[in-house]
Amino acid sequence: MSAGCIRLAIPGCLARTFAVNALLYAIPDFTFDLNPRKRLRHMKRTTTRLKDVAGALGVSISTVARALSDHPQIGEITKARVRVAAGKLGYVAHSAARAMRRGHTNLIGLAVPDIQNEFYGALAKGIAQRCGQDGYQLLLAITEDDPAIEERQVRALAEAGAAGIVLVASPAPRRETLALLSRSTWVQ
Repeated sequence: MSAGCIRLAIPGCLARTFAVNALLYAIPDFTFDLNPRKRLRHMKRTTTRLKDVAGALGVSISTVARALSDHPQIGEITKARVRVAAGKLGYVAHSAARAMRRGHTNLIGLAVPDIQNEFYGALAKGIAQRCGQDGYQLLLAITEDDPAIEERQVRALAEAGAAGIVLVASPAPRRETLALLSRSTWVQ
């Protein structure tokens, strides 16, 4: 395999090689298996936790958490030290854990029939820009105007805890889809 490529072993398909852009120039070749039943034995996942940042600075975990959330009781010098250490250690906030604590997410779902349609592409871009301005992240789902796919995508958005769903509905949505939408904030 040539440098700058990743081999994907896709279940039910022949293995395919995809060239990747220059962002992956420093990553050596490796095999990534999308089959969830198989473990990646050669890739070790390391995540930096609040505990790691706290240990590196010699402060408590709650101090790190408060500093990263810009709590007023934490001094500016401590906040700066924590942010620098978190950046150096590669700490990334765990959004699922945050959503569990808060009881909501900052995700907005957009379900459209076809993203290649110029209208839906412009719609997605406009909604994404507005979401970004308001601190939300847009999740895009393609329904292909198929009621079964539409139900599956709306269910996935609801399960992800989307704060709202923007739906360009198929001509005849399923009752199950409408029931899912009735339990959440949505726009049609």
